[in-house]
Amino acid sequence: MTDARALNIGISIVPYTDSLERNRELVRVADDQLPDDLKPTGTMSQHVAASGKKARRMLGWHTSDPMETLRTAVRWHLEHPPATADSNFGADDRALASL
Repeated sequence: MTDARALNIGISIVPYTDSLERNRELVRVADDQLPDDLKPTGTMSQHVAASGKKARRMLGWHTSDPMETLRTAVRWHLEHPPATADSNFGADDRALASL
């Protein structure tokens, strides 16, 4: 759900990259060069408009600070890595080579 305080994907990636404690540079790769797992970070052809009104009314849901929620998600993902991580970064390397 999104409300007035939703974050864009670029801002959302920063806490994940910051958690790596390495030098990093975020670069924009052409959408047709993005690996499948990064396609959601590409250019959206249509803006998303959503409201949390129904969730607030029916479930008692409330908005929270987007950055704090993002930090919580990053912490959870770091504490619960996938059981079988894919170490093949060939598609990522090809995308970066296209720059």
